[in-house]
Amino acid sequence: MDVFYNKLYIRIDDINNIIRGFSDAFEQPLGSDICINEQGGRHFELPILPGQPNPPLQNEDGIHLYRYENHMVIVKTKEELEAERRKTVFDTAAELKLEEMNTACQNAITAGVEIETSQGVKHFSLTEHDQMEITNLSMQLERAVLGQPSKIDLNQGIPYHADGELCRFWSAEDFTAIAQRSMEHIFYHRTYCNHLRRHVKGIEDYDELQLATYGMELPPELAASMMALLGQGVQDG
Repeated sequence: MDVFYNKLYIRIDDINNIIRGFSDAFEQPLGSDICINEQGGRHFELPILPGQPNPPLQNEDGIHLYRYENHMVIVKTKEELEAERRKTVFDTAAELKLEEMNTACQNAITAGVEIETSQGVKHFSLTEHDQMEITNLSMQLERAVLGQPSKIDLNQGIPYHADGELCRFWSAEDFTAIAQRSMEHIFYHRTYCNHLRRHVKGIEDYDELQLATYGMELPPELAASMMALLGQGVQDG
């Protein structure tokens, strides 16, 4: 009587962690999967754990327990598992820190900026809607100044509103100042956030990572890079 065997396969990631194991009784392999036993049973087993069908391949921390090297399944040591756990914790914290920076940057931009106008100091929020409206009005103002068809009548002014105030007509000079100061504010925070993210990505110590906050002073090299982009005379309140 002929004996029927199933083939047992593993799947590895780009650093040779075994991330999946299966029998072709239940799943067909991908081209990159590795056959580790051509005479296996119906259920998946590792050659180093005979008689233990479908063994767990990760521990409670989600760390892969085995790797595949030189055509062999290797059990990771306790030291290797702990090192990988620490790295996973750090990598997760780093991703959360970058998300924190992005959120803080967006909040700082949206909060807006105070601008000196002929009507006194006014505060202008800069939500995405506000940014789009300022951009569109700036384009219409430019067309009007050039004598091109525009929705803006320079004799009447540019309709826009400061926070908490009704819409009013601003002079071309006032609205140009509003648009320019708003764009400086946005550019400052986006540039700062970009440089701060670079700093965070270079941190290797967990405690140092936790100390990184939006608004902190940048390391000298990154601060110089940022100032080169902004120009020495550009400041942000």
